[in-house]
Amino acid sequence: MINTAGLRGLDTLQSEPTGTGGAAWNPALYQAGIVKEIEQLLALLSSALGDGESSTDSLLAALISGGSSTPAGTSRAGSARVASYSGASGGGKPVASYFMTHLQKDFNLTPNQAAGIVANLWYESGGMHPNMNEGGHAGAPSSNMGQGYGVAQWTGSRKREFLDFAARNHMNPSSVEANYAFLKHELQTTHSDAIRAVKSTSTAKEATLKFCNVFERPGVLALNARYDALAQVMPSGSSVMV
Repeated sequence: MINTAGLRGLDTLQSEPTGTGGAAWNPALYQAGIVKEIEQLLALLSSALGDGESSTDSLLAALISGGSSTPAGTSRAGSARVASYSGASGGGKPVASYFMTHLQKDFNLTPNQAAGIVANLWYESGGMHPNMNEGGHAGAPSSNMGQGYGVAQWTGSRKREFLDFAARNHMNPSSVEANYAFLKHELQTTHSDAIRAVKSTSTAKEATLKFCNVFERPGVLALNARYDALAQVMPSGSSVMV
């Protein structure tokens, strides 16, 4: 049986100390005291459960990280988590399939609507290459913020935001997961109007045009090339209204 008396101290760990007698409060010492108390409480809990030192370390790590963990098969991406990509590297249809699947799941899109988004990304990145620099050079992102990067060819302030987003979430900006995570982030926040526009469509061509105009906003539309990409992003044998 766990001795819960020693665990009651958890209720007070988030409040500032009382009874200091007027002495100046030292935040560093207080935080060190909190860590010591947590370690003691975890040791008590671990002993009672019989899980040993490894359990204590895991529980302490969870507390330090805010009590969150990343489930197996996922990658951390801010407040969102994205499924790990296990397909072949180098872009192409496996990456398109990953984006198609998760756009439908995360935004409740029809296959036609998801295809309209991914067709634009296919065109922009020369075939769903997550590490594509503008101009056709694959690799790490260039330091030139005016040069597009990634599946959406993020440019300027949006490229800077993408790189910062990847860094904050300990993700490689050249990875499929980082590209999808940031796309998802934009579609949930700053560019949610693009999802609303796409959801108003019924055919893949309509979705392609809407996403191009609202999300990509390119200097050159190249609509025929974007429409041609629909054949690349849809699963074989699918019947898609275009």
